[in-house]
Amino acid sequence: MKLYGYAEKNILVKLIYYMFLGYLVIDMITGGLLLSGKNISLSIPYKVIIICLCIAAIAAKKKLELVYILGLIILICFTFLLNGKEIVDMNLTVKMALRIIMYPIVFYYFKLYYEHSRQKQLKRIVTFNNIVIMVNMFLAILGFGYNTYNSGDGLKGFFYDANALSASVFCLFVYFYSKNKSKIYVVIYVLLAILIGTKAAMLVILLFYLFDTIWNARLRDKIFMSAFIIGLYELFVNLFMSSDIFDYQMQRYKYILSTNGNNVLDALTSRRYSKMLDVFSGRFNIMKFLFGHGYTSVVIELDFFDVLYAYGIIVAVMLLVFYLYIIYINRNCKEKFIFNILYLILSFVTGHIWFNTTSLVFFCAINVSDFLEKDENTNKIKNQKRRQVTNG
Repeated sequence: MKLYGYAEKNILVKLIYYMFLGYLVIDMITGGLLLSGKNISLSIPYKVIIICLCIAAIAAKKKLELVYILGLIILICFTFLLNGKEIVDMNLTVKMALRIIMYPIVFYYFKLYYEHSRQKQLKRIVTFNNIVIMVNMFLAILGFGYNTYNSGDGLKGFFYDANALSASVFCLFVYFYSKNKSKIYVVIYVLLAILIGTKAAMLVILLFYLFDTIWNARLRDKIFMSAFIIGLYELFVNLFMSSDIFDYQMQRYKYILSTNGNNVLDALTSRRYSKMLDVFSGRFNIMKFLFGHGYTSVVIELDFFDVLYAYGIIVAVMLLVFYLYIIYINRNCKEKFIFNILYLILSFVTGHIWFNTTSLVFFCAINVSDFLEKDENTNKIKNQKRRQVTNG
């Protein structure tokens, strides 16, 4: 006997759908409560409920995915048991564990219930949460909410984590831009990234646009565009090197290198590289290596190594395999492939990606959406019709 039928007849799937519609609204309310001095988090219990409901829905259809998810949960629980007395903040350790396991749980749920059907529902989830972010940024412009930096620069409204908000902006750009290739989305989401004040979001949006444009172009256009970009770069370098700005920047970079022991990797990663080496240079303990130390005050801000330290090599490799698996299954769709490569690189450069649940819904929606392939087929049909009209 089947436990679940179609979504419209299924209370569980309907409930999960409505909870995803209100996903970022709850995050905004939580941010507002924190801003008002009330240390109350509605997001954590809300997301725990979503996790439990999604696991129940997955269990009704797929057993292999369920084994993977339960394996992650059991390993993380073992970390709690192994380091219970040593973990300074157990609540933080549990909260961070929920964040990293939520990615595969929600992805498998979306893959089961949205990949081959109910795409309109999925689009509504993304669109509504996109509106929430737009409203949040509008309120931030009006002076409500947090600034990104202590200096007062940048705006993030009622979202507490600027890196998570930036990742969401990148995901939303990919989702909507890939649908119809309109350049207006480049402008909109680059402006949002500028308002937030994070260079990483601006960079990955422009990189995605560049790679996608070159990938789509004919060989002749690729050669032309590549030559144009190289020429523009050479022109920029020549003009830059002949200006006073160049001397200022060179002095600045020399200072950054000198303060980081002339280590280029430290200068590029804000000392995360040396911090990572320091964290893992202590006395080797096989149990800590396998199952981690728990999420402590030691934060490297390089996601793989943070998971490795907190939850051990097994969980870290399982999560890395999960992200590589997503890249592999989407290798034939250029938009998804480029997006997932850039998303994984972000996790190794800026951090706060694997532990970020704000962009989670958008990340999963991109990887199960079929509009990318449909648009390609639609464009092929349109081109065929144009040729027929021209020939006729």
